[in-house]
Amino acid sequence: MDKNPETTYQPLIFVAEDVPRNLQVLYNILKKENYRIAAAGNGKQALDMIPEVMPDIILLDVMMPEMDGFDVCRNLKKDPRTKDIPVIFLTAKTESEDVVTGFEIGAVDYVTKPFRGTELLSRVKTHLELTFSRRQLKELNATKDRFFSIIAHDMRDPLQYLLLAAETLYHDYEEYDDARKKDYIRRFYNNSNQLSALLENLLEWA
Repeated sequence: MDKNPETTYQPLIFVAEDVPRNLQVLYNILKKENYRIAAAGNGKQALDMIPEVMPDIILLDVMMPEMDGFDVCRNLKKDPRTKDIPVIFLTAKTESEDVVTGFEIGAVDYVTKPFRGTELLSRVKTHLELTFSRRQLKELNATKDRFFSIIAHDMRDPLQYLLLAAETLYHDYEEYDDARKKDYIRRFYNNSNQLSALLENLLEWA
C-alpha cells in the first residue's frame, strides 16, 4: 500500500501510554485527522506489539511500568525491522538531561505533558511527511540503481565487441581480405547502433 500522505492511505499511529485517561485524550486528538491507532498500556507490551503492526510513527510515554520509554526506544532502534520508525516521546519530564537522553537514543521529537492537541498533531504530521519523503527517495534510488544496472549489463556486450573489433582491425587490417574487413565493419556498425539506441533511452529516462 502506498504510504504517501497525498493519497487515501491513513497512517497508523502507535501510542504507548499507561494512564487510561491520557490514552483516551490522545485517541480523541488523533482521530480528528482520521489516523489509524494502535495502543499499548506498558512498555513491554509496546515492544511486543510494534514489530507486529509496523506503525508509521510511535508516540511513546517515558514513565511506564515494566519497561520505561527510553528502554523501549533503545530496543526498537536495535531491531532492523523497527529502527527507522520515528519515535516521539510524550512525558512530563522536562529536565534538559532527559530531553538530551531521548534524542541520543533515537527519538525524533519530545512533547511535554500537558500537551496541546494542535501542537501534537502538527509535530505528528511533520514527522510523517518526513518519513514518507525518505521512503519515496529510497524507492526512487532503488529504481535508479536497478535501471542503471540493466543499462550497464545491456551495454557491456556490444561495447566489448566494439573494442575487440577495433583492436583486431587496427593490428591485423592488412592481413584480412575485403570480405572479412566488410564483415567486421558491418558488425561494428550494428553494435554502434545498438549502443546509440541504449544511450538515447538512458537520456530520455534521465
